Amino acid sequence: MRSAASNDPLGAGTWSAGVASVAFAVEGVRLYGALGSERCALAGDVDRGTANGFLIQPFVNYNLLDGWYLTSVPVINADWKAPSGQKWTVPIGASIGRFVRFGEMPVSVQAGYYYNIERPDGGSDWTLRFQLQLLFPG
Repeated sequence: MRSAASNDPLGAGTWSAGVASVAFAVEGVRLYGALGSERCALAGDVDRGTANGFLIQPFVNYNLLDGWYLTSVPVINADWKAPSGQKWTVPIGASIGRFVRFGEMPVSVQAGYYYNIERPDGGSDWTLRFQLQLLFPG
């Protein structure tokens, strides 16, 4: 069975399902909350491992003047099938961004740095995040 990835190294090689939830609050110029999900493998290529894991993405955003904002959105992962001491990836860091317009299209542009204070052997020490979001107001 093949995964939906366009190239084998880009996918887990398994089909999985799970639950996800998000909670947030807005207080003036601050937004904070968390997104969480738990997934387990249902079927796939057993030679490539399984995709059983947990993800939590806490977030805090502070809006500044002229469309600028400061944010921290670390993506914390756990791989339940990994050996002891190799399960968690826990980054800390922050980003700066700005809301701008390209013509009539509102866009959020963001750049940040996250350091992994916990990671499996062979995991990256740090991550640079560059993000461009097209916003489609309702």
